[in-house]
Amino acid sequence: MSDFISVRTAYYKDQQCELSKKRKIWAKDEKGLLLKNKDGRSYKVFETKTEKHKGTIELLDHILRFKNTNSLNPNEDLSHLNTNFVGSDFENLDLIDAYNKVKIDFEAETGKKSRKDMNTTLEMIVIFSEEQIEFLEKQLKLKYPNLSKSDIQIKLAKGLEKRLKAHCEGEENVHGMKFIGGSLHMDEGHVDQASGKWKRNIHAHCLFFNYDFKFMRQPLKPLSSHQPYIRQSLADSKRDDDLRVSNDEELTKYKLNQNFVAMQDRVAESFKHLGFRRGISKQITNAEHKDKSVYVREEKIKREIRQKKLEENINTVLEKQKIEIESNRNEIMSQKKEITNLEKTLESIRNVYNKFQKWFKEISSGGLSDVIERAADEVVTASIDANIIYNEKQITAINNTEISAEIERKQRLSTKLRNI
Repeated sequence: MSDFISVRTAYYKDQQCELSKKRKIWAKDEKGLLLKNKDGRSYKVFETKTEKHKGTIELLDHILRFKNTNSLNPNEDLSHLNTNFVGSDFENLDLIDAYNKVKIDFEAETGKKSRKDMNTTLEMIVIFSEEQIEFLEKQLKLKYPNLSKSDIQIKLAKGLEKRLKAHCEGEENVHGMKFIGGSLHMDEGHVDQASGKWKRNIHAHCLFFNYDFKFMRQPLKPLSSHQPYIRQSLADSKRDDDLRVSNDEELTKYKLNQNFVAMQDRVAESFKHLGFRRGISKQITNAEHKDKSVYVREEKIKREIRQKKLEENINTVLEKQKIEIESNRNEIMSQKKEITNLEKTLESIRNVYNKFQKWFKEISSGGLSDVIERAADEVVTASIDANIIYNEKQITAINNTEISAEIERKQRLSTKLRNI
């Protein structure tokens, strides 16, 4: 889908902490086989597992881009497009002050001090399709042709922020959790390996405080129970203790929580007028969300693997070219040697020609038979030497019978010259 809008959620403690969780599991041996008791039955044992939980302060560090937990992959040329916003009850406050104020209001309302391990914050991350964002930017450019690209992006970001605030105010009325505020990030993304272009990951962080001030309850636990949530007081609903998420993973592993499915439906409805459509459920795609740091780390490893393969391919090509160059160099050396042999042959022929000229002069002055005999011997010798110099490979290829016939023919020529 090129025009999707999707939602994923996460919850955060008040402060970062480690908690020990105790649960019953089937007793198994080292090979993973079920252990049996004396009666031959499988049995369960308690397992204690320590889990790390992120705190709201660390979340705000990322959202507001403090140096403590800065984003892993921002494009600083686009960071000026990011916007922060707060709920209507916190208009004069920033996001951190808004969180602290609602926490103080909670403590005053309940008469209890919030613990550091309290689930104080629900984060709703709204993810926008880059293709649809680009379409909206083009539409704005047609409407405002005199605006620069940066001004168009700023105008769109302001429009998205306004719509996000309106939606979150309505979301508060559904489940009762207090809308604190959020941040729209327009600068995150990654470089696409195929095109080499920056691919934007446009998303918004929307934060809700886990307390319904109207019905004086914390909605997060019943929302997470896989049972339909109705906003009402505790007296009119089941107690939270009866709405715990099942520990049986087989019952909940492939079942989506319909409360959060409905949350995504409502987001899609809010942004339908901008051309966005609801993302496909992971129950259909079987896709599992990965933590951002894990995703970025895996993408980095993939890039390194691709880079290594590319370097190996380049080295292979270079090695082949090196072999071809060496082969061509040897061929050139062979041709140079052949040219040298031809030059020597030509020089021998020139010498024979010069001797013939000398002999003809001597013939004209007398001593014909001596000159002819000497000339015949030298012609035979020069011819044989010339052939040897011209092409050693060709001479080697001639069998002994052919060589003998050639020498015999030339000797007969010499005899005839002597009998003249």
